[in-house]
Amino acid sequence: MCGICGFNWDDKELLKKMSNELAHRGPDSEGFYHDTNINLAHRRLSIIDLSEKGKQPMSNENGSIWITFNGEIYNFKELKRDLIEKHTFNSNTDTEIIIHAYEQYGLDFIKKLKGMFAFCIYDSEKQILILGRDHMGIKPLYYHNNNGKFIFASEIKAILQYEEYTRTVDKTGLYKYLIYGYTPDNGTLFNQIKKLPPSSYMVFNLKTKQSQITSYWKIVENIQKKSEEKTINELQEILEESVKKHMIADVEIGSFLSGGLDSSLITSIAQKQMDKPINTFSVGFEEFSELKHAKIVSDFLGTNHHEIIVTPKESINNLSKIAYQFDEPVCDSAIFPSYFISQEAAKKVKVVLAGEGADELFGGYGHYTSFLRLQGILKIRPPLVRTVSSMLNKVLPEGKMRKRVNFLSYKQNDLISLTCNKFTKKDLNGFVNFEVDTSHLKESLEIKSAKDFLNKLLIFDQRALLCNSFLMKADKTTMAHSLEERVPFIYPSVINFSMRLKRKFKINKTGEKYILKKAGEKYLPSHTTQRKKQGYGLPLYQWMDGELKDVINNSLESSELFKSEIFNKKKVGEYIQTREKSDVVKNKLWTLFALNNWFNVFNMKLNK
Repeated sequence: MCGICGFNWDDKELLKKMSNELAHRGPDSEGFYHDTNINLAHRRLSIIDLSEKGKQPMSNENGSIWITFNGEIYNFKELKRDLIEKHTFNSNTDTEIIIHAYEQYGLDFIKKLKGMFAFCIYDSEKQILILGRDHMGIKPLYYHNNNGKFIFASEIKAILQYEEYTRTVDKTGLYKYLIYGYTPDNGTLFNQIKKLPPSSYMVFNLKTKQSQITSYWKIVENIQKKSEEKTINELQEILEESVKKHMIADVEIGSFLSGGLDSSLITSIAQKQMDKPINTFSVGFEEFSELKHAKIVSDFLGTNHHEIIVTPKESINNLSKIAYQFDEPVCDSAIFPSYFISQEAAKKVKVVLAGEGADELFGGYGHYTSFLRLQGILKIRPPLVRTVSSMLNKVLPEGKMRKRVNFLSYKQNDLISLTCNKFTKKDLNGFVNFEVDTSHLKESLEIKSAKDFLNKLLIFDQRALLCNSFLMKADKTTMAHSLEERVPFIYPSVINFSMRLKRKFKINKTGEKYILKKAGEKYLPSHTTQRKKQGYGLPLYQWMDGELKDVINNSLESSELFKSEIFNKKKVGEYIQTREKSDVVKNKLWTLFALNNWFNVFNMKLNK
């Protein structure tokens, strides 16, 4: 895992500054490439081929093609077998595979890569840059185009070293953040700084200064009729193969272990492939903890287990540091346990496996079941249901019940984008003094390709929530401590398998993630496969009634952002001054607090 950056003009001092901002992503070495058209930098975290031969930026034999690469290509050995007769290899890295695959297959090379990656290839003969990002957006890649001056980096803070860039808030990104708690498409909260979409590549022409983005892969529903026994066996085989691929490394590998099904299953499969105990890492809190459940799994598997407790004081003391690492505000309170467990794991290993993605692939969230029930109700008499919903919405106090009843007033397609709402569009009417059209979001994803309503929900969450919130959290918290996280569930073969499943194998009367639980019986105690899901986040609402209460209130009351003309200061004040704060109100307050903290840490300005 590494940090990459570059631009298309000559400024060695800027390149060095950008590289310094990415030092945490790659503390093992630093490399640069300069010519009259391009400047590339690379910060290396050595995982495969630890020798100097693995240093980047890396070129082909005659120096006409250069690459700076962040990530891992898990099928690089198979690709090498196809390329070795026609190309000369100077290292055992997966990086060199990408260069020669591009030479051999042209732009179609990216379709052959299986892994997590973000890269920039410089083709000096064609005078183009090629930026690419993995299938699900596990690795981030940002860019800014200022009238043909093109600059990119693994993290936004590196682009901010470009002095001609003015740090202003993008209102479209801000509006979407308030709704979702993250920026859900290719935009960011920074004006004119964008994300390369997942499963896409961009070609930037250095002569014309024009760019084009192309999608190379899509999630496709392909439901097949198979027996339960065959389906379970196939899933076990696919998971074992994926974990095996994700364990390719020349350094020691550990595993995050929450005690829940997903991380326990990955850890168990990994442990069976090792000849010594794997290092596992768990996190808990003083208020509640899953540590006992993780310990049960650890004892069952015989891992070398490590535990930490995260406290409110520790989290408060690191608020600004964590906000800076994230580049953008993230509402997921799991950023704190993720940050501190990564800090602990980095003391022992360079690579960790994690269970990220299983819920979005196999239907692990309770709201999926709720929405499926609502879908059934809406099929009966939609107009009548919506009328009753509207009446109840007027008399119910703000809270979970009102939110659930409110769902009945939505059409099916609208429900898809409501899985993780912070503020609704109705909330924002009068709360902010501007509005942005977000209706295109679900149309820009692969939701239309699915006929099954559950798959529509899953695809939305994979492309929006998973990519832009959970995977972003995972990347930023681990790389802050020079730690590489690998996610075996988020692998093309596993994703494709999940889209072949009949709905009953995901959610049925026994609960969520049915087939994953059945597959897990081969590897785990029944305590773990049958245990009710527990979230990974901290006890946020308890902390907001305690240690965080004054921190949040003081932050919002003194906020320049919420006193500005783009917000209704009175409405913000009403949230702060609410005496009996429901969980829904607290969620919104946390969303505002995270936004304000980011605004201050990055010294942001508002567009006039």
